Amino acid sequence: MLPIKMKLPDHFLDEEERCGFTVSPKMKKIWAVELDLLHEFQRVCKKYNLKYFTDSGTTIGAVRHNGFIPWDDDIDLAMFREDYKKLCQIAPQEFKHPYFFQTEESDPGSARGHGQIRNSLTTGILESERDLHYRFNQGIFIDIFVLDNTPDDRQVFNEQITECTLFREKANDCRFYTEHFLLLPRWNFIARAINFIKYKYYHSKFFFPHGYNKFLYEYEKCASKYVSDNTTKYITNLSLLPYKEHRTRLREDYSSAIEFTFEMLSLPVPIGYDRILTNVFGNWKVPQKEPSLHGGIFFDPEKSYTQYR
Repeated sequence: MLPIKMKLPDHFLDEEERCGFTVSPKMKKIWAVELDLLHEFQRVCKKYNLKYFTDSGTTIGAVRHNGFIPWDDDIDLAMFREDYKKLCQIAPQEFKHPYFFQTEESDPGSARGHGQIRNSLTTGILESERDLHYRFNQGIFIDIFVLDNTPDDRQVFNEQITECTLFREKANDCRFYTEHFLLLPRWNFIARAINFIKYKYYHSKFFFPHGYNKFLYEYEKCASKYVSDNTTKYITNLSLLPYKEHRTRLREDYSSAIEFTFEMLSLPVPIGYDRILTNVFGNWKVPQKEPSLHGGIFFDPEKSYTQYR
């Protein structure tokens, strides 16, 4: 049985053909878990009047398919930094088990640079991380990307990109050492014990109340340094590496939203979606199967990630 609270339409989990692509029952279960996460996220945003938008393939899915792109396996959303900060503040009291709002502060070692809402009773491990046995929450997730104000001066913006990229790279190195290297098997019992103590120290809220990975917090300070300037022409998502030009968008394209059906729910699509999608995907109106940005995910919608450690 799927660990979700939302009631699904009859036969939603049945195999189905969409655009000549067969959507398997397992994929439908993955979709169901993600839609349940989305439903919970929408409940919280409505309660606190938080603004959000579809992003990337989820925008295409909403506009072109009124739901998931048939071969897609995730949901991408975006929020302005002000709304995202509010979400981070209220998340601990609103998202209860099995729902978990993941940031570096709530789950040290995740080091994404953006938020994710996960179902802790499921499994959604990136293939690139599967053999590393990280200990942070790796349930099925939806992504919450942050849209930051960026300076109109191109040289200043390029300096910000360089600085943010440097902090993100250092954060990834720090995460790898602390989450993986310290707990690698050692033939010497004393060495294993020392490494375990170091690991617990790095994860101690007493010593590191905001997490041990200072580089990620330096990144967030850099990315959000223009948070109070809502007059900039452009906004961007700086959390993904490497930075790509298409992640910088016109603010006016997010001045309002249009509601589109997304499976049994509805989602706010940015008013300038055509320009946004054309800039990212080219001729987005013609269905074309593309590889996932994540590079593959190991899913189990009915078992917790803890069973695969």
